[in-house]
Amino acid sequence: MPRTKTKVTSSYIYIIIMLLAGCGGGDSVTTNTTYTFELNAYVLNNCDVKSPFTEIELLVQDDNWQITERHQPDTNGLISFITNDKYINYTLVAKSRSGEAAEGLDIRSYYQANTGTISNYKATYDSLVNNDTCQCITNNLLLNHRSLTTRREAYSSHPFESTNVISANSTQFNNVQVCKKLDGDWPLTSFIVTGESISENLIGAANFLNTFDLNETEDDWILSAIEIPEALALSVNQDLTFTTSQVLENTEHFLIHTTEEDQSILVLNSHNYISEAYFKLNAEQTLATSDTLFSQSALFSINQLVSSSYNEAYDTEIAIELDNTDISLDYINFSELTDDGSFDYSAIDSHPMSIISFTYSVLNNDGSYYPVTWTNYGPNKGVLASSIALVDYQDIVNQETTILENTEVSLLQSINSNNYEDYINFFQQGNSLTENEDIANDFNHNIHIYYLQHKLK
Repeated sequence: MPRTKTKVTSSYIYIIIMLLAGCGGGDSVTTNTTYTFELNAYVLNNCDVKSPFTEIELLVQDDNWQITERHQPDTNGLISFITNDKYINYTLVAKSRSGEAAEGLDIRSYYQANTGTISNYKATYDSLVNNDTCQCITNNLLLNHRSLTTRREAYSSHPFESTNVISANSTQFNNVQVCKKLDGDWPLTSFIVTGESISENLIGAANFLNTFDLNETEDDWILSAIEIPEALALSVNQDLTFTTSQVLENTEHFLIHTTEEDQSILVLNSHNYISEAYFKLNAEQTLATSDTLFSQSALFSINQLVSSSYNEAYDTEIAIELDNTDISLDYINFSELTDDGSFDYSAIDSHPMSIISFTYSVLNNDGSYYPVTWTNYGPNKGVLASSIALVDYQDIVNQETTILENTEVSLLQSINSNNYEDYINFFQQGNSLTENEDIANDFNHNIHIYYLQHKLK
């Protein structure tokens, strides 16, 4: 359904948030003009310092996803080449590894990407992350707060292992890790708890901390939660769940979830950094589900609102008013994806972009499995890049050696653009709807997503 821009001019996904496969069709634009394509591949350490990532290859492809060129990065993680084409199809094949898991592949295909747009790829390969430029401290933090008879959520903007309820008025965050650059300042870090009051109302308490040097006895950090969220009433009963948060210095703070039964959402709308904050709201509605002995499938409608004004970002009417009654999407059999590799979601013509992803387990010769993801960023109709075997990789992803564990389809609409080029540029630059590096970009300030998922149990 097309939406009108009435209340917001400018969250988890979560999403997403993230995804695999490619599409085809269309014509390249070739002129006498030359373009320099550049892609920067990197890993990010614990204090947000980039290091070059070189375990990656870029495959330039024609309109039928046949490989025409192959490019490798230099020692700085830069892939650069000159082309006569303003728009190209290309696929990135990168090694990936998280923690102690087996090494895998992250494959991403982009349809008709602008060669003049500086592209970025943030790799996930933990053993290649260099933290020599960081100072990190891990310690417990005791948060003293208003009386809570129960705890619903405890959240920090930085990693922590677990929490313990010490009393009605205090909560301990265990093994909080905070990192900074060797010559930098400690980052602004937040802590929040929510739960029920004696009168069974949903309440919360929070505060910031940006001093983390340990004293000689290495006592726990202690923080008083003096910031009190306001409860904003939800005007109607609806089958929606909400997630609210704030983004400061590219970091997400005060992540709070509501349930379908809640009659209000908690909002921190007054603190010392309020003028620097972007406010995020994600509203999620489950439209349909299916649960069998072997798999689960679901269809969701998701709104993401972002604004420097909390009144605009937390306008729950935007999500409540969206009409999903006439949406027909096959979330069980995914019949819009055909055996020949073509797909067609153009019936949802208000959503010009699709992100189609597949997660595989690939059988090794020794009987073990390693993970492969393949993500396609493209229009709502076309041909998947995965329909054409990638030369030198065809022995990895094929019907004989792989198990398809997860299929995800996201259909995107930005209220601020109906132009496909704006969509592919956003993701080509390495942006994500669930991360916050480009929070000021109004492209993702009012996004609607139809999200389909099918996964094996």
